[in-house]
Amino acid sequence: MSIYSIVKTIENTLRRTDGLPVASQHKKTPIQPKVLRMPLDTQTDIAVTDISNSPAESIVPRVNRSAIIETLVFLVTAVLIDLMFGNGIRYADMPVHPFWIIVLLVTVQYGPIEAITAALLSGAFLLVGNLPEQSMTETMYEYILRVTLTPFLWIVTALVLGSIRARQRDERKNLLNQLWKSEQAAAAIVENYKAAKQSKERLELRLAEERCSVLTVYEVAKMLETLDPVEAMTGVEKLVRTALNPKKFSLYRWKNNTLVLDTAYGWDKQEDYDKKFGGSSLFVRRLLKDNQVLSIVREEDEKLLNGQGMLAGPIVDEETVAVFGMLKIEEIGFTDLGIRTHEVFRIVCGWIARVCVNINKFEEVAGKSFLSSASTKSVKKRRVKTAHKPDNDVADEAPESAA
Repeated sequence: MSIYSIVKTIENTLRRTDGLPVASQHKKTPIQPKVLRMPLDTQTDIAVTDISNSPAESIVPRVNRSAIIETLVFLVTAVLIDLMFGNGIRYADMPVHPFWIIVLLVTVQYGPIEAITAALLSGAFLLVGNLPEQSMTETMYEYILRVTLTPFLWIVTALVLGSIRARQRDERKNLLNQLWKSEQAAAAIVENYKAAKQSKERLELRLAEERCSVLTVYEVAKMLETLDPVEAMTGVEKLVRTALNPKKFSLYRWKNNTLVLDTAYGWDKQEDYDKKFGGSSLFVRRLLKDNQVLSIVREEDEKLLNGQGMLAGPIVDEETVAVFGMLKIEEIGFTDLGIRTHEVFRIVCGWIARVCVNINKFEEVAGKSFLSSASTKSVKKRRVKTAHKPDNDVADEAPESAA
């Protein structure tokens, strides 16, 4: 009987005892175990064998190669020492056989399969070519018992102590597995807590921003109700910053079939943005004639913008289709550029157009539009002249009446 057959028989016996399927004699292909890496200090690998796909197939545990090598090295060394310095009977006359050392060490270190292998190898090294002679007074059974007693004790010890060791290792693996799962669950709880805390903080911040935004929009609306171009321009700036939060933006006025830069906010001195856009360019035609908001989110719009900005929208009165200019955002935060931003941008452009309409109606006499390059002083001078003009007319009429 070979070592493999002995191991197979012992395995089937153990499996019958545990109520598991008996190993088949024909199917010898073991299923590869799946190794779960656990992030612990011990770096213990728990081998979990999947038997759900083939419940009737045998699972033959593999013997650790290091255990076999250690056993062979010890046995060969012990036999060589006995041959060189002993009587050559391989310690058969000793009350406690030295081969107990390797059997116990392998049993404690590895488990029952390796321990049984060590016991069988020890028995082979002890008896092969070294069978003692049977005495005349011994019966056959007494002789067999005397020869096989020590190897039998090795095998029984390997089974008992190896099973206890295997149970301890399984319990340790289960404890480590539970510890790993507990650490994963704790980490997940911590992450969920952090995410919930961040969400709560964002909601609180959003509520505070909404409250501030409502007050700001109210103030901006009051500023945009004015008919003073300077105050209205300040309100437009505040409106754009409040609604869109851009880092750089600019206002262009429509003059002589050209979009001309009127006011820029946040631009550096070395900025190379264009200050004029001809009315015949595809960019202006798409913007004004098609009344379309251009955004770098769309590929075709990105080509039209050509690095001049991230958003561009026409300032056009929806009722009269009067063109006043363009609002262009050169730089905005990534998180601030979304679907909501595009809708708000369109609304802001329409709001600015209504402000332009109201101011232009008020200043029809002066013939100047809201988005003009005139300075504040020139606006004030025009008002002063307009205010004193009736006095001059009255002064001119006075001599005529006197005459």
